[in-house]
Amino acid sequence: MYAAWSRHMHVGNGPRTSLPAGTVCDILWTIARTEDRLEHIRVQLGPGYLDLVLLHSTKTPDEALRAAQRLCARAYATAPCLSDWKSRSMQILDIMDPRDPPPH
Repeated sequence: MYAAWSRHMHVGNGPRTSLPAGTVCDILWTIARTEDRLEHIRVQLGPGYLDLVLLHSTKTPDEALRAAQRLCARAYATAPCLSDWKSRSMQILDIMDPRDPPPH
């Protein structure tokens, strides 16, 4: 399992809408596909930005990053309340998969 962190910035000309974290989660779960292998979503909102941590049960970090990029692109394209937001940074976080503990 790999976690993709991303920061999204409001880039629209109009007034920024205030999005509850739960709404962002609901949108992402709604548009997620089986091939995204999405396991968990964490949203943190700030003034003019939102941070996402998306956990994907993929085999490689690159697959998780691509899945996160696809998911965010679909969110921007399909959810009107996210159409004025764009990803500014995305990277894989180094976390240990609890299903695969290190050897003792």
